[in-house]
Amino acid sequence: MIETGGDKTVTVTAANVLEALTHLADLFPPVRKRLFTNQGNVASWVSVSVDGELIAGRAAAHTLLAEDETVMVIPAMAGG
Repeated sequence: MIETGGDKTVTVTAANVLEALTHLADLFPPVRKRLFTNQGNVASWVSVSVDGELIAGRAAAHTLLAEDETVMVIPAMAGG
């Protein structure tokens, strides 16, 4: 939340998950390094859910979004 200025919820308009994440990174540049690789792909450690359903795999970024759907970025966990 530090990267979003403390905002827990951010509203963007997007046709798919990749667009939503890109808009988020455009609004809050520090978020970009947490979401994308240096090549501009969604990082493998990023988990995303759409309306509570976890989406995964290479095609997940291209999952289409309907108006008013909620996309949640789930932070990566490390440790052991």
